[in-house]
Amino acid sequence: MVCPESNAGASGLSAFLIELNQMQSYFKREVIIGFSIIFVSVAVFLVGGFFLSRDIALQADNVVGNRSLILERAAILDTLADLKNDAVSAADYRRAMNAILVTRDQVALGFSDWIGGLARGRDLSFSPVSFQGSPLAPADDVPGHFLFSIRVSGEAENILAFLRDIELQSPRFLVALDRFGVQQEGSNFVFSGNGKVFFREQ
Repeated sequence: MVCPESNAGASGLSAFLIELNQMQSYFKREVIIGFSIIFVSVAVFLVGGFFLSRDIALQADNVVGNRSLILERAAILDTLADLKNDAVSAADYRRAMNAILVTRDQVALGFSDWIGGLARGRDLSFSPVSFQGSPLAPADDVPGHFLFSIRVSGEAENILAFLRDIELQSPRFLVALDRFGVQQEGSNFVFSGNGKVFFREQ
């Protein structure tokens, strides 16, 4: 014969085991759901981070590209400003050069007589100026020039004064002497030189 108390104890234990089993199942389900939520959250975060990082990289590339474009345009504007300033300077330079330079015809017709007048004024004997080859025509802001040679003789001080007259005190012709030599002949000296006389457009 089974004791009613022992039946009650067995059914209580059975109920406890069932409840424990249910709690275990519930806990397992909650853990699985919790891990699933964490896993899905991490996956969403990683996928979102991947797309966000790609978007940030694209935006960064766009910013770098735009900055480069702005720098290039700024450099172009600076260059244009420099060119504008250079053009103004070049125009001023051209006007100044045209004001002091004579024309090609004026050189051809008057340079030799001018040199002769300076030589006579310094009591020097001279040979007529000899032009060498064809004149070099002006180009852009560079004046044209004739190559020439001269020969004068006389006292040393007079030759030096004559050379100063040609290169430094010329009110009409712009002259540069390139090569020259001096020889003594008796009590006099002979100066031979080559140079350029510059001219502008007609």
